[in-house]
Amino acid sequence: MKKGIIALGISCSLLGVFSTMPIAKPQSVHAASTMKYGADRKFTVPRKMRGTWVSRSKKTAYKSFKLTAHTVTFTGPSYYYKRYNGKWNLYHMNDKWYSKYMYTMTGARANRYAQKHHWLAARNYGGGKYFFKLDWTNDNAFSFFLNNKSKKVLHFENESYNNDYYRR
Repeated sequence: MKKGIIALGISCSLLGVFSTMPIAKPQSVHAASTMKYGADRKFTVPRKMRGTWVSRSKKTAYKSFKLTAHTVTFTGPSYYYKRYNGKWNLYHMNDKWYSKYMYTMTGARANRYAQKHHWLAARNYGGGKYFFKLDWTNDNAFSFFLNNKSKKVLHFENESYNNDYYRR
């Protein structure tokens, strides 16, 4: 009888202790506002710029490039642009992430990841002018602007290849 009363007392005290403890609420998982390494969302190329653009000049950065809704495919003749040949996915870059990690080891890892997975940062500058950054975090001399002068002509603006025009 004495052992039963002791067991009842212990169980009541344990019940009292555990009943006063807060019950954990279920945790909800929220998606991050940015993807890995600051890629916010896919960049959408305007419809009037989509298609295959060809240069008739022999001294151009690229022979041709093809713009689709979220990708660009380069075909380049020059030695310097060879590593950019192929299909690249276009993304908006998160500016806060860029300013925070640009000169860090995370930025260097992000640049290697972006090269491996064929990411390009793209931005609309307004007035038919679009910027394509060829290295994710580094300011690359090969980055360029595409200026949509008309339906049939794109002007490729870069310090090395400033007067390249591409036609459909």
